[in-house]
Amino acid sequence: MDLPEGYEYKNGFIHQKNREEYKYTLEYKDKQSTNVEMSYLRLGWLSANIPHEELRDFLVVDIGSGNGEFAKCASSHFKRIYEYDLVGETISKEELMNTNWDLAVFSDVVEHYPDLNEFIEVPWRYAMVSFPETPEFANFEEMKKWRHFKPNEHLWYMTGTGFVDWASTKIPNLEVINQGCFEDMIRTRWDSGKQNISTTLLKR
Repeated sequence: MDLPEGYEYKNGFIHQKNREEYKYTLEYKDKQSTNVEMSYLRLGWLSANIPHEELRDFLVVDIGSGNGEFAKCASSHFKRIYEYDLVGETISKEELMNTNWDLAVFSDVVEHYPDLNEFIEVPWRYAMVSFPETPEFANFEEMKKWRHFKPNEHLWYMTGTGFVDWASTKIPNLEVINQGCFEDMIRTRWDSGKQNISTTLLKR
């Protein structure tokens, strides 16, 4: 697919390279769509892949925690869970980068990163990563109609398998515990028959 000015293929993904600064505000944070049902669906998926007895001893960070619903629901299921976000009352960037996390949750986060290497630099043992699964488009005009096409907000357009391929080049012996689109159970697909949200559980 030919890309217009301001976009490129990078790391195997479509990347918006020329962007305007996007304002992440408290209003944006509070309007994030994570609810109780989604939070417990994510917890159930984690428990299906990591024994709950092990999870209970985890030190966890929810990166891009948004409205805080997941951290609230998960607080009694982990040893401790912290929130990190660009706005609001959260731990500092220094705390994020200088703590050895058993699990880092990146729900609808990595597609916003100006530099994808930020995902690698966080010291996590397990990482749960979810983002919009980018379908194949005939052309860029078709892609612009996709509901996850959000210039200056979403900077990367990826697939789950492509993300794993990229991360594997950065992290030696990276293990894929599970990968799928379980959030599609309650997150509306953008079009019939197409995957919506890809989620992967990784282990260093």
